[in-house]
Amino acid sequence: MGQSIHILHLEDDPLDAELVQIKLEEAGLVCQITCLQNREEYIAALQQGGYDIILADFRLPAYDGMSALHLAQEICPEIPFIFVSGTMGEEAVIDGLTEGATDYVLKQRLSRIAPAVRRALHEAENWQARQQAEEELRKLSRAVEQSANTIIITNTQGYIEYANPRFAETSGYSLSEVLEQHTRILKSGLMPPDVYQQLWATINAGKEWRGEFQNRRKNGELYWESASISPIKNTDGVITHFLAVKEDITARKQAEEVRARLEEQLRQSQKMESIGRLASGVAHDFNNLLTVILGYSDLLQIKMGSKHPWIDDLEQIRQAGERAATLTRQLLAFGRQQA
Repeated sequence: MGQSIHILHLEDDPLDAELVQIKLEEAGLVCQITCLQNREEYIAALQQGGYDIILADFRLPAYDGMSALHLAQEICPEIPFIFVSGTMGEEAVIDGLTEGATDYVLKQRLSRIAPAVRRALHEAENWQARQQAEEELRKLSRAVEQSANTIIITNTQGYIEYANPRFAETSGYSLSEVLEQHTRILKSGLMPPDVYQQLWATINAGKEWRGEFQNRRKNGELYWESASISPIKNTDGVITHFLAVKEDITARKQAEEVRARLEEQLRQSQKMESIGRLASGVAHDFNNLLTVILGYSDLLQIKMGSKHPWIDDLEQIRQAGERAATLTRQLLAFGRQQA
């Protein structure tokens, strides 16, 4: 170990403390040792921190090693603790290890001190790594449990092995109800079959699939979800599970439907407005022509008189013109309404 090891040594005999340091340095360990003799100094050192390992004599004139161990467990349980003592019976050794000591070394066999320190530091590193990994796992678990999205893990056949609380809130099914059930339990029957065929082909090929489903809740109500489904692989690259992260987009879909209806209504309104303007223009021009036709019809009837053989034909023309004028007025009214 090239890096300096910070050691807190609880020892009342300066010669024994020096022998420990010599044995550690002979083994190639670079050490910075703080040697203390009483409880007050020991507590202050523990609270200050910065030590990699604690060595403690089991018997001290004003203090004892077991109490020192208990304090270390209370203040800094992550730091390895080794008893280094000249008098330590089998029962005391067992008690010390049971209470949390990492190891013990007899002063008569100080050749063991360097290997014991190395092993203890290695175990401490592993412990810290495990603690960190466990904390990361707990953090990940909390994130999944508290996620605003539905998270489902299935086996390679699509049978559910895990679902987070959001799944229950969204689907209405509890985890116990869907555990080992196939994801088809959520199918609405309204999605085209090729959607699922493409999904399975994509994820079985080791790729991520993204898309939308219209599913059915436990109470029969339909709802929409956007989904991202990815394969989970083991260290050999073999797919072992699938992970689905889904979001309820029912409200968004409903808003899109309302918007589409409003846009269609707007298009129809604009279309009718255009038709109205066209009808109004045509009716206005046609009305001008009818005014001329009706005017000349009236003049001809007056000039010909009631006995003229064409008078009935002129009357038919005039009546047709009146009907056309009525239709024109209706077109004008329609045009004004649409405008």
